Amino acid sequence: MIYTKGQGFDGKLNKGGVEYRVDYFNTEETIGKIICVIENYTIVSNVCIKDDEEFRWKKIESDYMKIY
Repeated sequence: MIYTKGQGFDGKLNKGGVEYRVDYFNTEETIGKIICVIENYTIVSNVCIKDDEEFRWKKIESDYMKIY
């Protein structure tokens, strides 16, 4: 996953080493991270499939219920 520093997912994920933070204004950094994802696609894909449980609605719903 590629996301911008200080926005959205920043600080929410940090497991498996497939999260890439980039500076919004740094095109070269973004290109470099896209290349990293492409070069490590099998690893990135497998980690994402394994961790997709965290983003399923049942888990999110449970997290929200704990908050409220």
